Amino acid sequence: MTFRDAAHEILRRAGQPLHYKEITRLALEQGLVVTKGKTPTDTMYVVITTEIKRGGLEGRPSHFTKVGRGIFGLAEWKGKIAPSTPLAESPEVQITSRQHDMLRKYVKQFEARLRKELSDAGWRKEREERSAWFQRALSPGNIETLSADEFGKIIRSLWASRLWTNKDYLVANILEQNEMDHIRASLKDLLHSRDPLDQRFDRCKIKGLGPSSITETLVFFDPQQYCLWNDKPKNVLPLLGMKKLVSDRAYKYPINGRDYVRCNQALGLVRDELASCGFPDLDFLDVDIFMWLLFTEVVKKQPVIPSAPLSEPEIKPEPTGLVLTDHWDAVACLVELGNLLGYDTYVSDPGKTSTLFSKKLGDLADLQDIPPFT
Repeated sequence: MTFRDAAHEILRRAGQPLHYKEITRLALEQGLVVTKGKTPTDTMYVVITTEIKRGGLEGRPSHFTKVGRGIFGLAEWKGKIAPSTPLAESPEVQITSRQHDMLRKYVKQFEARLRKELSDAGWRKEREERSAWFQRALSPGNIETLSADEFGKIIRSLWASRLWTNKDYLVANILEQNEMDHIRASLKDLLHSRDPLDQRFDRCKIKGLGPSSITETLVFFDPQQYCLWNDKPKNVLPLLGMKKLVSDRAYKYPINGRDYVRCNQALGLVRDELASCGFPDLDFLDVDIFMWLLFTEVVKKQPVIPSAPLSEPEIKPEPTGLVLTDHWDAVACLVELGNLLGYDTYVSDPGKTSTLFSKKLGDLADLQDIPPFT
């Protein structure tokens, strides 16, 4: 079977658009194509894109249609396929000449190092194996039967989980807070629904998984379409003068769906600039390498400027007359202070009573559960 026919058959069986790398993997696994070539994914991409162009030049319907970056579907589905990256072309996110120059400055400064990191055999193997595992385990055919062990394997592999020494405890804690049916349904909706990305992201509520974990799952499932949002881009985008491309709240609080769309757009612009600087065909995992490089070599090495001493004389506060009689009064005061400053507040012992406020701690705090933080 030719690569073109194999791609058509794989898409027909899948019933939905796929990335050309996934089309290639499935075609090889199912024996639809046999090749001795070293770059079958490149061959598949060229065959599909050439077929699309040739159909237009010859005035005949093409077998395929392009849905997103590297993502293709059958032409017969045209008009029935939701955009793969909703809001990706939003005019709200554009790069300025200053940002363009700043990006080129750092690409030139670290060009040799970046090429070395991107071509590192160990890294390529790790990311390809992890991405292949995520795509298999979370594919439409497998996600509905995803087991607790398979889900645990995903969680343990996340970079966001590295701060946990006991990853088994982390997995057990997530499974204790969420039924597996809920986890499967949430991930299926996030990865396979055809609703806009911001809506899917906002609906994904798995207790114990924060934005870093969710976006890392997304990027390893489809690195062409989804970016990783964690401390690296939070620090590097301001360095590049691109902070305002993402909402201010995304740098301080857990992101929502709208924020994540903007993150995708901003990092997509970084990817486009890297392509124009001689780094073509990068995905968002490759962009993360660039983020990591600038984070470790520039951001973390910047000197810390000490705060200027206050010139005003020290003013001692007037005594309030409040007397803290026990530990729970102290907790209540901290909670109320947090409420006044606009923070979300939580207590681990909501049933305890503060004699100072004559209220239970749970009545003072505004959160019943600790929000996700990974």
